[in-house]
Amino acid sequence: MSRLPASPPPPPRPYAEFSLGFVLLRSAIEHGGAGARLDAIEGTLAQLVRRWRAGERLSAARDVRMAPGTLDTLLAWLESGDDGDAVPAAIDPRTLGRLGVYASGAVADETVPRGWIRVYIGATRPGSGEESRRLHG
Repeated sequence: MSRLPASPPPPPRPYAEFSLGFVLLRSAIEHGGAGARLDAIEGTLAQLVRRWRAGERLSAARDVRMAPGTLDTLLAWLESGDDGDAVPAAIDPRTLGRLGVYASGAVADETVPRGWIRVYIGATRPGSGEESRRLHG
């Protein structure tokens, strides 16, 4: 019985990494509920990688990764209200679903250094030599 040779693994997806502190500062939001904070964070990430993504919409489940400890820090910040209290029970379903992506651990990745957010920026271009970038350390 002959075996077909194994296919080589796909090339790594290129990405950029940003420190959580930098992203929080760039989001320029001090007050607001979870929805406003999530909009600010995701909008900031999309803006930071827009030149590499050619208009492709950012999807947290597909494109964003961070260490579990970084995720815990981000969730605590997202869930804090204007006065630092927990998010009120009345939250719109769209925001709840978006928060659920983060809370489920879908964006957790042990390979991302603690304190950093990785955003995948598209398919690998063979021979480009640009597999990853670490920005704003």
